[in-house]
Amino acid sequence: MESIKDWENNVNKITSRIYNEFPELSKYITEIPFQETVSEESNIEAIKSYYFSLEELVSKYAKMH
Repeated sequence: MESIKDWENNVNKITSRIYNEFPELSKYITEIPFQETVSEESNIEAIKSYYFSLEELVSKYAKMH
């Protein structure tokens, strides 16, 4: 099972990719909601969801451009 640190690293990598390769998408990073919760397990699920949202954004945009 991946830890929250692993998922934070994944989010950092994809946001860096967005800023470097698709800067026009950077405005959407703050528009995609991410809320921390009390439970670490819930936080992992929340950050995974956030990561997959960013990944989907990049994937769809890259296919179109």
